[in-house]
Amino acid sequence: MPTRTTPAHAAPPAAAGPADGGHGRSVRMRGLRKTFGSAVAVKSLDLDIGAGEMLVLLGPSGCGKTTTMRCVVGLEEPTEGRIEIGGDAVFDARTHMSVPVHKRNVGMVFQSYAIWPHMTVAENVAFPLQMKGLGRREIAAEVERTLELVGMEAFGERPASKLSGGQMQRVALARSVAMRPGVLLLDEPLSNLDAKLRDRLRFELRDLQQRVGITAIYVTHDQSEALALADRVAVMRDGEIVQLAPPLELYRNPCNTFVADFLGVDNLFPVERVTDDDGAPGVRLTGHGLVLRTGQEVPAGSGLHACIRPEHVRVFSAAPGGENVAAGRVRVASFLGSQMRYEIDLGDDLVVHAACPAEDDAMLREREAVWIRIDPARVQVLAEDAAPAGDTR
Repeated sequence: MPTRTTPAHAAPPAAAGPADGGHGRSVRMRGLRKTFGSAVAVKSLDLDIGAGEMLVLLGPSGCGKTTTMRCVVGLEEPTEGRIEIGGDAVFDARTHMSVPVHKRNVGMVFQSYAIWPHMTVAENVAFPLQMKGLGRREIAAEVERTLELVGMEAFGERPASKLSGGQMQRVALARSVAMRPGVLLLDEPLSNLDAKLRDRLRFELRDLQQRVGITAIYVTHDQSEALALADRVAVMRDGEIVQLAPPLELYRNPCNTFVADFLGVDNLFPVERVTDDDGAPGVRLTGHGLVLRTGQEVPAGSGLHACIRPEHVRVFSAAPGGENVAAGRVRVASFLGSQMRYEIDLGDDLVVHAACPAEDDAMLREREAVWIRIDPARVQVLAEDAAPAGDTR
């Protein structure tokens, strides 16, 4: 079973605020549980998010990430547990206390933008400030400041109906940031945009979050988005956090086969534990004679898999020396600009993916005979349901 993140594992690193000081507030969840009838969406979740931190909830559809976020903002009432924002309780099932949505000082940016098409850009941003009762001059100054933050200062008088998708999302973000919330929640806000615009906006969003110093919870099923945006990533499955770690730690050391597979590791092979005459640890690929040495101890547990990233597979035209060497043939060669991606057929239905720098004098062609070599230190062996090793802060 996936392990529940405990308070000992959940403490976030201290977040560095922006030069002008941030206004983000910490978030603390204890024993958070949400059911819909007999279906359990969130299972006894414990999680701490530091002030000014960007935490990404990552996982497949139905894993509980959006429900968790909606519980924080108050759009869903948890079945059990307690939520604190900035040290103040906003929900406690034991005492039947629940602070209304509009009093939690939480902003939210939706996938569908949710801006008013009959208003101008400036009017969209000003509307929630008017609802708070701010004065006209104060509203005008805040609208100008926020539109400049998101690069929309030249569009204040443009009707919202005349904006592109990326511009609409900037306006939605500006409207939330203008409220100066203690926590900003973002529910897959870039998923409706084309790939190029999505890539650009994710970096703009990260830059904005760091400059403003706001605490953010970002929900996505996109692995690249999570790694690019987060201070820490919480990978969820079946209502529980399977692994909580900074992006680099998560990428380098997935805790089990579910996390590795969800992060898109192409080379994930079922294996059996073996030991050679020297007592060195190794694994044999199930259904294939290939034995791989590994630089780590082979874990206990069921469903062992070898995890090898494509960039750690070296490809040669002639037989190289060293360990973990196998002969094969190029099945597919794909040019991706700065990189070549190869599928190497090793026989017996075993295909290994490799990623190599795209150099004209070294490009391989389909059906060409090749050799591969994998450094034993790059062979990770994961159990199907292993827990993270120690604190992932």
